[in-house]
Amino acid sequence: MSELALRPGTVVGGKYEVVDKLGAGGMGVVVEARHTHLDRRVAVKFLHAHSTDDAEFRARFDREAKVMSRLDHPNAVTVFDYGEHDGALYIVMEYLVGHPLESEVGDGPIDKRRALEIGLQICDVLTVTHEMGLVHRDIKPENIFITETDAGPHATLVDFGLAFIAKDEDLSRMTQEGRLTGTPQFLSPEQARSLPDIGPKSDIYSMGCVLYELLCGESVVEPAKLIEMLNAHVYIPATSMRIKAPDADIPAALDNFVLSMLAKEPASRPSAFEASTFLRKLLASEEMRGRGRPARLLQPRNRRAVTTAGAAKASVKPASGFDEKNPGVLGLIGEASTQLTVAAQAAGWYVRDWQSGGDFDVVVALSPEVVTRDLPEDYPTLVVVGAPSIGHAVDLLAMGVEDVAVDAAPDEILRKVQRIYDSRKRRGRS
Repeated sequence: MSELALRPGTVVGGKYEVVDKLGAGGMGVVVEARHTHLDRRVAVKFLHAHSTDDAEFRARFDREAKVMSRLDHPNAVTVFDYGEHDGALYIVMEYLVGHPLESEVGDGPIDKRRALEIGLQICDVLTVTHEMGLVHRDIKPENIFITETDAGPHATLVDFGLAFIAKDEDLSRMTQEGRLTGTPQFLSPEQARSLPDIGPKSDIYSMGCVLYELLCGESVVEPAKLIEMLNAHVYIPATSMRIKAPDADIPAALDNFVLSMLAKEPASRPSAFEASTFLRKLLASEEMRGRGRPARLLQPRNRRAVTTAGAAKASVKPASGFDEKNPGVLGLIGEASTQLTVAAQAAGWYVRDWQSGGDFDVVVALSPEVVTRDLPEDYPTLVVVGAPSIGHAVDLLAMGVEDVAVDAAPDEILRKVQRIYDSRKRRGRS
């Protein structure tokens, strides 16, 4: 599609008169147009013409455009029409008044309630679209449009399905050519690895990246060379927002949940429904008024104040041969499997049954009913639950536990334990 073909006055599809160019991106060009029959402003997105000769691409475009046109959600852009003009495929959408969320990032964290309200609205629409089998694949601030209302920010997700239409090699080429500006900061590990099947949990990771940046003012992965950013998504665990931006006053439950959205394995991430449920409960909870314990109080209470007599009685000493490079004492509450115990020891942990007052670096509670408020006050605690109940997980996180593992295998439990340990070590709490 040439610039001349999109000049003002051009009529597309016999009824959409081009008014002005709005912008351009990796997938194509967007113009403002007027529906000549209804006298209504619309936005028309033209996809790059190089793909129109590909029969598979055209079939995929037709299928996804039909799905998008059936999508009726207040937080998803409305698709009115689609077709082909002058060798380029196009989609006609509602004309939105406001600004892209991208204009709000870059100057530090935004207001927490505003960030959560925006995140909730996007997770609500993802709940519906994921049930339809529609995956966005390009969640980022640029694709979230904000309209200010008396009730607060109204978020609209745009470009839904367009990234899904493109072939994987098209996306790879666009990334290599630099046409997806900013997108690598929000890519899921699956996308970074160029895996063939990109599912709904990819959107959850990208939305986690968006929430992370809104809440703490920093990106999950630091802007760098493309390959370094992709490797960071695949291999480097996200840093706690409470560590990265201690002055942002992030509630512990929120920090833990966003980190779960950023899990490297898709199966370890919550669903869009779980994410929207968590955000809705958090917005209505006392936690938004009490922002969680300050970072200086995250050190276990038994480390902050222990009498000499109590320390002598309760201290747990590592056995000879313990790996001093990772001097972690892991306390287990409940009946642990042989696989978990062996795996923990192989990872360098000194494993002991938990006892009150003992000197433990991390405690794993294998049964949620044994957890009282005193336990997470005294020790960094991971709780293993047997059923994926978002309400139960929220309650546990509100009690101050560091993380929750659902029906987790030993390697997943130890991964979370290591993250808790490393997080505290970076803060000088080890």
